[in-house]
Amino acid sequence: MGALTGIRVVEFEGWIAGSLLGMLLADQGAEVICVARPGAPIYNRPGSEMLARGKRSIVLDLCNRSDRDMALRLTSTADIVIENLRPGALNGLGVGCGSLRAINPRLIHVSLVGFASDDLTHAGLAAFESIIAAAIGMFSEINLLKPTLGMDPVYTPLALPSIYGAVQGAIACNAALVTREKTGEGAALEVPLAAAAGMAMSS
Repeated sequence: MGALTGIRVVEFEGWIAGSLLGMLLADQGAEVICVARPGAPIYNRPGSEMLARGKRSIVLDLCNRSDRDMALRLTSTADIVIENLRPGALNGLGVGCGSLRAINPRLIHVSLVGFASDDLTHAGLAAFESIIAAAIGMFSEINLLKPTLGMDPVYTPLALPSIYGAVQGAIACNAALVTREKTGEGAALEVPLAAAAGMAMSS
């Protein structure tokens, strides 16, 4: 039993942030179903087994009508849907936020994007971890002494944007669940990884 026991989550297979968010929700008792695409996983690195803990998975080809219908059935009874793909990637397949919430108005849809949808400066950048970190100055500013002493930037391979994004996503999902208890309405949430990574530089 956990705080989220009885909550159903559908996670569309994506990068680290979405997988980690699904894991965090599963750790709190949510039933998490990961919709994986056919073929090799999008994220196939050490640690992927940890990110899959507590989840069930189903392989669906969203370009196939019957598989897409199955995805729609899964999301029609879900409380939360997690999307961590290129913005708009699922819209063309008929399983984007608008389509899913039209079927299930109580649905909480959380989209973990690299940059905010209204961030016109960075909208065209590929949202890889290192690009997000570089765009927000993480390599030079994460240590206060670096800019003060004129030191060169230091690269870190840690997926900090995804890690902080997943944590912010978990907080947002829980806040939306509490609000839904009062209003009966779901929500469309956007968690930009660039903004979440700023937490790491809050000092």
